[in-house]
Amino acid sequence: MEERPTGRTLGDFVAHNRVSRPEAATIGLALLRTLSLAHSKGIVRGFIAPEQVWIDGPGAVTLSGSACGTLLASGCVRSLPRARHAAPEIGSHAPLDPASDMWAFGRVLAFLLAGGVNPSGASAARDPVVRLVRGLMREEKDARPSATAARRALLRVLAEYRRVAAEGTRPTIPPRPAFPPA
Repeated sequence: MEERPTGRTLGDFVAHNRVSRPEAATIGLALLRTLSLAHSKGIVRGFIAPEQVWIDGPGAVTLSGSACGTLLASGCVRSLPRARHAAPEIGSHAPLDPASDMWAFGRVLAFLLAGGVNPSGASAARDPVVRLVRGLMREEKDARPSATAARRALLRVLAEYRRVAAEGTRPTIPPRPAFPPA
């Protein structure tokens, strides 16, 4: 049995806060660090729901429920209440790998930024965060960005906001993503 992490779930955090891009990038980077550590130990999740991401201060993220994706992929469990957060390969009982987690990370990042998971629309095509989410959520797992590529994209978002703050100019990246309502 897992011990309950400290802090608040991402679902609770988003329900009570308007999340800025820098906050989303910071949380995303912390989540990527957590996933990279899991991957270095041979752990792949394939499923990450907002209720499994616990935020305990800036840059401090804990993941709970690590066996959910494995259970879904094995076919032992037919479904989970939040299975829409599971990588597509889980439904086909294909082997999970770090790319499976990148898909699940894309769903969480979309939820964090907009409370929705369907990045689309003409203005969204120019948005680097939306482009990252679209790439992470590709059906073909070989086409998904790696954790390193996702980290670089989020670091660019943070750098842009730091530059804007220092110059006092308007950001070239919109403050909220151009996701349509879910």
